[in-house]
Amino acid sequence: MNELKSYTYTVLRYLHDITTGEFVNVGVALFCPSEHFIAAKARPTYGRITRIFPGSNGEYFKQMMQHVGRQFEKFGEEESGLISMNARTVMEFAHRAFPADDSSLQWSPVGSGKTANPATTLDELFQRFVMRYDEKHDRSRNDQDVWGVFSKALAKRQVLDRLEEKKFVGSVDEVNFEHSWKNGVWHCLEPLSFDLLEPESIRDKARKFYGQIQLVNDASESFKLYLLVGEPTHKDVEEAYLAARRILEKLPVECEIFTEEQADAVSAKVADEMVHHDTDTGTKLVEPGDFS
Repeated sequence: MNELKSYTYTVLRYLHDITTGEFVNVGVALFCPSEHFIAAKARPTYGRITRIFPGSNGEYFKQMMQHVGRQFEKFGEEESGLISMNARTVMEFAHRAFPADDSSLQWSPVGSGKTANPATTLDELFQRFVMRYDEKHDRSRNDQDVWGVFSKALAKRQVLDRLEEKKFVGSVDEVNFEHSWKNGVWHCLEPLSFDLLEPESIRDKARKFYGQIQLVNDASESFKLYLLVGEPTHKDVEEAYLAARRILEKLPVECEIFTEEQADAVSAKVADEMVHHDTDTGTKLVEPGDFS
């Protein structure tokens, strides 16, 4: 029986939009010091990237993947360097190939394990983290795709035009909601698509949104959130979606979560609240009979 050797690995991620934080795994690097093994595998084509993120520069992406391959081939061919200098983790090589900065290519936190064959393990990790979703040719949906479903229902109730943009400013950050109205406190409709192809993208999107809300929790004006959620199309990311829901349920502000199947229900709720507000204030902007 072959002796198992310790290794570390990191996954290379492509972030099309750093603001939203959504990413796709595009490569894996692995380092097994006892075997003097350092290597990486990167996605050789850009078809999936341009399907998921229309408008991305496919040729530039391909050049970057070729750069990764050349860099790690060079590391493996070096007779001296980091291996002989007792490198501890794969990240010491990864950051030589791509430094840690705010570019569209980012390395994941280091993972580790034991293997009898580092090359085989690298192939397995590449299949697991990068290639397993390639059979899915449909791109993920973004927040605007999800908003389209809800906006149609709101338009039917004749309340879409009453929504306005509202910014909340906290002590260290600010957040802007494009679809809001005021009834005592601000009510903010926020579409969030979790119909993404990568499980970790789903979790990270929920974590990032939670962080944004946490940073404006001390804003001078109160607000209530209506999260309009696009659920995943693919069942193999269901666990990640449920984890994202649990994160959102912990938001530090009053919040209700609605899925696309509930678009009519949430539009009716919004319309009803607006009608009651108009009645209370003596405003006559919307007639209840218009909602039949």
